[in-house]
Amino acid sequence: MRRADDNKQAVKISNPKSLEFQECRRYLLPGVLKTLRENRNVRLPLRLFEVGDVVRLEENSSIGAVNERRLCAVHCGTSAAFEVVKALLDHVMLMLGVEPGDGNSKSTFRLDSEGCRDDAFFPGRRADIIVGGVNVGVIGWLHPEVLANFSLTSPCSAVEMLVEPFLDKTA
Repeated sequence: MRRADDNKQAVKISNPKSLEFQECRRYLLPGVLKTLRENRNVRLPLRLFEVGDVVRLEENSSIGAVNERRLCAVHCGTSAAFEVVKALLDHVMLMLGVEPGDGNSKSTFRLDSEGCRDDAFFPGRRADIIVGGVNVGVIGWLHPEVLANFSLTSPCSAVEMLVEPFLDKTA
């Protein structure tokens, strides 16, 4: 995935049933890309999404880890079509009551292309999603090396973001 890994980020499973499931997933994107790989012979464009939980280490948790709900969407076609995933992000944010703005309050978001360091995405074509001054996700063109790692030959754009900050915990 071209993401830095110091071997201290993933939650390890002590008694895995197979080598593929030795660690809890940290991101949804690899799973969506695996699904794309298995459907790469379907007519383009392909648009996939997943909403699900990932696990991250958390020292303050009683078990040392916490689940986070995330949303991931990928568009794969004859062009990367960033505008498709950007329109999806805009619509999701609109439905959550979050408007484009400076990203300093919980009611506004902005894209920060200068601060984004997620190497799964193409440099200069990626941005962090900032809400309330906090990075809640990433959007952009997937790096060609990432696509090649999943045997994908068509350009893709993706967005992956936390959903937890927007959930009403009292409902």
